[in-house]
Amino acid sequence: MSNKCAANHVLLRNENYYFLKRVPTDLTDYYSVKRLFFSLKTKSYSSALRITKSVLQRLEDLYLRYKGKGKDKTFVRTANRNIEYIIKVLGN
Repeated sequence: MSNKCAANHVLLRNENYYFLKRVPTDLTDYYSVKRLFFSLKTKSYSSALRITKSVLQRLEDLYLRYKGKGKDKTFVRTANRNIEYIIKVLGN
């Protein structure tokens, strides 16, 4: 993911914040939609940013796992280790 700014993925509609992100073209085989759009279930901008950062990190982890298919075993093992470390530090 080239864009790390969480604020770019937050949308305010009817006083509620929503998450909006395009699915990367190389991962469209794994998704039935072209973009992810869902409610963050908050009216607070700061809460929306915090939730969005968490969602972006989880998506990055998921994208790494998808992109890791077909890679050599060392790459996959290292990527999975990094993912587990991030989940351990940030929480689930």
